[in-house]
Amino acid sequence: VYVACRMLREVGWRHPIQVWHRGAGEPVGDRVRLLPGVEVVDADAHPARAARRRFGGWEAKMFAVAHCPFEEVLYLDADSYPVYDPDECFDPANNPHGVVTWPDVPAADATPQWPTYGTPPDGQPSLNGGYYVLAKRRAWPVIQLAAHYDDHSDYYYCRTTHCAGDAGGYGDQDQFRAALHRLGARSHRY
Repeated sequence: VYVACRMLREVGWRHPIQVWHRGAGEPVGDRVRLLPGVEVVDADAHPARAARRRFGGWEAKMFAVAHCPFEEVLYLDADSYPVYDPDECFDPANNPHGVVTWPDVPAADATPQWPTYGTPPDGQPSLNGGYYVLAKRRAWPVIQLAAHYDDHSDYYYCRTTHCAGDAGGYGDQDQFRAALHRLGARSHRY
């Protein structure tokens, strides 16, 4: 997290940064808390947390996106950081639909078990759940449906790594992919 915050500033990111974590189970050290322009938010203490059924690490991602105060969001996992200023991802030419994603490894292409979501396969390569750019107003239905799937992860998350013969998809990234497909929402894939 510390490296991600420092790298954001190093590449020219001038916007506020929030670091969301899940209480004492995911402690955030003082090195992060003392960085200028970085706010640490305890998702477990957030007022909306009480309404959630399930709240593991993957389930908390869309919760943080939905409840952060920003209209435009660059979401990064703790183990991700930019090497170039990500501001260009917010330009309408690079984010025409309010959702920007990046590809994942080809092995994840077939992990969603599409009948679980009541849709045929999307025919698309997998997307990486470690980073998104979202314009919340335009992406709100997708964020909400992905959060619903996350809130029911006991059903929608595969119990095996490759999801073969399982229900649902592999973690948060397949929930987001399924929400995009189920809603017929468009996105831009780098």
